[in-house]
Amino acid sequence: MIRKKLLLLFALLPACALCAQKQQDLTAYVNTMQGSHNTPEFSHGRCTPLVALPLGVNSWSPVGFSYVGRSAAGVGGCGIVLRPLTEAPSPETATATVDTASIVGRPHYFRMRTSDGILSEMSPTERCAVFRFTYPRRSEALLALSGEEMDGVEADAAARCVTGYVIRRSNVSQAADKTWFLLRFDRDFTVDEDRKGGTLLLRFGRGGTVGVQAAVSKIDARQARVTFGRELEGKRFGEVCEAARERWNGMLGRIEVEGGTPEQRRTFYSCLFRTMLRPAQDYETDAEGRERFAYDGEVYEGRYHVNPILWDAYRSLFALHNIINRAEEERYVQSLMRTQELTGWWPSGHVMIGNHAISVLADAWAKGIRTFDPEEALGRYYREITRSAVDTLNNGDYNREHVRGYGRLGFEDYFAMGYIPYPQGTDRVMETTSKTIEYNYDDFCAWRLARMTGNDFYERIFARHIYNYRNVFDPADGFFKGRDREGRFDEDFNPYEWGGPFVEGNGWQWRFSVQQDARGMIGLMGGEEAFRRNLDELFAVRADSVLHGGYGYRIHEINEAVAGNQGQYAQGNEPCFHVIHLYNHAGQPWKAQRLLRESLTRLFNSGPEGFPGDEDGGAMSSWYVFNAMGFYTVTPGVGQYVLGSPLFDRVTIRLENGRKFVITADGNAPDRPYIRSATLNGVPWTKNWFDHETLMAGGELRLEMSGCPNTERGTAPEDRPYSMSDPE
Repeated sequence: MIRKKLLLLFALLPACALCAQKQQDLTAYVNTMQGSHNTPEFSHGRCTPLVALPLGVNSWSPVGFSYVGRSAAGVGGCGIVLRPLTEAPSPETATATVDTASIVGRPHYFRMRTSDGILSEMSPTERCAVFRFTYPRRSEALLALSGEEMDGVEADAAARCVTGYVIRRSNVSQAADKTWFLLRFDRDFTVDEDRKGGTLLLRFGRGGTVGVQAAVSKIDARQARVTFGRELEGKRFGEVCEAARERWNGMLGRIEVEGGTPEQRRTFYSCLFRTMLRPAQDYETDAEGRERFAYDGEVYEGRYHVNPILWDAYRSLFALHNIINRAEEERYVQSLMRTQELTGWWPSGHVMIGNHAISVLADAWAKGIRTFDPEEALGRYYREITRSAVDTLNNGDYNREHVRGYGRLGFEDYFAMGYIPYPQGTDRVMETTSKTIEYNYDDFCAWRLARMTGNDFYERIFARHIYNYRNVFDPADGFFKGRDREGRFDEDFNPYEWGGPFVEGNGWQWRFSVQQDARGMIGLMGGEEAFRRNLDELFAVRADSVLHGGYGYRIHEINEAVAGNQGQYAQGNEPCFHVIHLYNHAGQPWKAQRLLRESLTRLFNSGPEGFPGDEDGGAMSSWYVFNAMGFYTVTPGVGQYVLGSPLFDRVTIRLENGRKFVITADGNAPDRPYIRSATLNGVPWTKNWFDHETLMAGGELRLEMSGCPNTERGTAPEDRPYSMSDPE
């Protein structure tokens, strides 16, 4: 029997035998262990195996069987940990290892057996979870309860309950917020009074099964009891598991794929599962039916959603939700507006670069979502980008010489000079060229939102900045570079060198980073032929020719880019997400079709090494889901999708309005990635794009696939996707 330690990876296995199988059980395709095998030097996703309901308030992890809370900033959280044991823990106690052949990781159910003979299982509700621990008959049945800063613990043996709270500290203010928990057991227990290290040890006698029902609340202990009564009272483990399975099948069934290999379907639905974990609902319903949420020690009325790190998710995750989870996205943009009210800032700017909340809002508006006030959003964006504050709480050793902060760091130079100079002084702004480019895209989104809503005032303001990317482009060799205050480009520039003026990339990757204006970039590079040649070169130069540069060591993103072996293109990191599709803008869509099919089939799988880099809270998964269906959202903020090469023979998107949009790929095969011809609702379609309204109206995009590229289709100017510089 092969055994590995708990924190290592597990294999994909058949679905939960406890939950009744029905036809088209899509949860059987999902492996929640996807992307969970990682080291500091290499990320295959950096994913935690979780069970949860779609966009559920809480997720639960089998690593220690813990509750994974979420803070309003979208990262961190707190936890309570349940650890089944057969003997009391001590320094001499050996750590139990996991039998990999016992692992079942599904959205609604997790199971594993450890070397001490304990079988552990769990299943979720919206805010709660049920656990079942089965011990060897002759061993002692123990359960250790612990948690970060756990306090107020009371064990009521007569009622078979344990209550208490753990402390979570806000990433914004470090306020000590409490999360209350209520645990109810189905067996009598005694409490080991020796609570060393903050651990409570419960003893249940010999062997058998111990069932646990767990509820948590960020509001108070009373709310935890209310939630327990609403979601768990009187329910057995199997009942909870089956209800969760049905919920997941309903959500996963919003996209049905046919054809492809079994492994490709497993990869697709494992990725689709990941896209449905965020943005999580973060509110509770009290005894009177009022929806409330807690933030920074205060309780507020209404619904709230947790914000993921927008630098990653703006590119693909929210655009996917705008299609398949529209009702919840309508609520999420309201939460995004409220986040700034609560914190004073929109999320993400202090973690990575940019002010990408405006991208999410502009994309929502472009796709018909009208649940926020666009003038208010533009006003808040303007205030956000004309100020900044240093993040004194989250500037660790890595950032000693590089300031992280809120708002728009370097905004004074950006608006005065049209770029942020490099290098900076002692108190310097990091990644100045990347910031210039990302700020430019965000200002484009604000300009787009203003134009779409007829706001002439803000349209004029942001129109001044939508071409700022040109200011860090060196026409001498066609690369973006650092540029000093006197206007001189970095004389030591090396396109293979990571860091310095760039974030998580080098000059090669950031060379094609202007997703909103491929036409403008074509002009800067000297025309279409030069642009194509440069794009070809990106994929042809040596993948292992990299320098760690300003980072001082090979960060894991470098290793992943080299392992991808696609020249200097880095599928494993967000700045490259749109790059392959730029061939559609340059009159050579067949090159995009070939490269996309290669990335989909070679760099992704459903196993523990499933991703070519960090999955990043749904960003990488949604990139895969989009492109496996055969299209992608190159420019969020524009209601348009760019064609690629569908991995499956047929994709059916079931929309919330009751309609279906079907993509059929006739003659599709691994060696037939090219689109020979297309029809949209029966009409010949030469364009390399279609719009959001067409998708939401339902219909069929039928593609004829081929093993040979059609170098005539999709090459006319009108066939090319949106670029900001195109004449209107």
